[in-house]
Amino acid sequence: MLGVATPDASDTIECRTRPEDGDRLWFFASDGTPISEADDAHSDDAAILVLGHLARRAEETKEAVQ
Repeated sequence: MLGVATPDASDTIECRTRPEDGDRLWFFASDGTPISEADDAHSDDAAILVLGHLARRAEETKEAVQ
């Protein structure tokens, strides 16, 4: 597990197999949302997608407060 954070959001990212993708390793958000495959070919994609996930969480938090 990996804790990730921006000034406006945080989450715990977990690496585990994804049965519907032939048990390949994937990164998942704490709510179970699959983020990206967890292999060398997708490492840049995974980093960008995790940041996008955090940006969505921050936006959802702002909307909930309003």
